[in-house]
Amino acid sequence: MNNSDKDYTILLIPEQEVIKKIQDFRIKHIWTDEVDGILYPHITLKRRFRLGEWLTENDLIQLFKSCIFTVLDIHFQSIETYGDALVLKGESEEVRIAHENLLRLLYEKILTKNPEYEGKKYGAHLTLLRFAKDTDIANLAYRAQDLLGTYKIESVVLAEIGVKRNFYRELHSIKI
Repeated sequence: MNNSDKDYTILLIPEQEVIKKIQDFRIKHIWTDEVDGILYPHITLKRRFRLGEWLTENDLIQLFKSCIFTVLDIHFQSIETYGDALVLKGESEEVRIAHENLLRLLYEKILTKNPEYEGKKYGAHLTLLRFAKDTDIANLAYRAQDLLGTYKIESVVLAEIGVKRNFYRELHSIKI
């Protein structure tokens, strides 16, 4: 598999106490602490992408290492559904700026999957869980109210992610 066949993403990882709180919620309601079998609680800063023709994975890692991230907080003020996912919807000017800076840094170097959710349409969210059609979503959303609030981000991670979300490999992490 060459680099153009690999998918990458950039994730914001909240503090450990937040991760634990969300994992406990997941275990209680879906009997696992992961979403899609591989992903721990995170906020996607840069959606899935593939490398452009002239960019290697090593180049991508070096570009990522050149990023400067300041303290990032996200205020999660609502619970919503996106397709089959129950999510915390967040607001953060700092996160929006970090997202836009990444887009500028990677401009014309990568191919983004679903670019319609980026730039001005980017919305910070944290997926709590995925659900089946017969799930009582209103009840789950009510039970998730305790998860609303402001979360501090502990690190930013560049990762390779399986095309079908069947694996996850961290390439580099930047502590904030």
